[in-house]
Amino acid sequence: MYELYVLSELMDGPKTGYHLRKVLQLTLGTHRKISFGVLYPLLKKLSEQGLINLSAEENGTKKTASITQAGAQRLQVLIATPLVHNAHVEEAFLIKLDAIQHAKPAVQLAVLNEYQAWNTEQITSSQASVERLLGLTDMSEVDRQSAMRIIQLKISRNQVTLDWIAQTKQTLNLNGAKS
Repeated sequence: MYELYVLSELMDGPKTGYHLRKVLQLTLGTHRKISFGVLYPLLKKLSEQGLINLSAEENGTKKTASITQAGAQRLQVLIATPLVHNAHVEEAFLIKLDAIQHAKPAVQLAVLNEYQAWNTEQITSSQASVERLLGLTDMSEVDRQSAMRIIQLKISRNQVTLDWIAQTKQTLNLNGAKS
């Protein structure tokens, strides 16, 4: 997923690894630390694949990355590829949502529809958890109420996200786009 992020950020112009790390942490939140030990090997790999160019400044201490035409094409593939739903899918969606500005309207719509479906699935799953919770007889009422509050929080967060998706589709004028 970091490949998508790096290529997307470089579409806006050349950047150093330090700048890429700083902006990624803004996207994912300060709780997620991205090490240079992850970022610099990725930049080297992308350079070896011909997706980016790395150029060193005169003193050789800083390298600046810029995207190539092959990198721009790879970015389009990454944006359009559906996500694997694993423990990090929400972070992956944030990175992809940050990158959709570089995609065609139909791909933007497909990404937003995928995120919408995932959030709807999360609400359905949470509602099923409520039903299971109500059926438990070996749980104290205090524990049940605590669990219900957490589940309601999850449902509320997903619903806010669904509202955001609908608003974003309108803002980007995607409601008529074909996916």
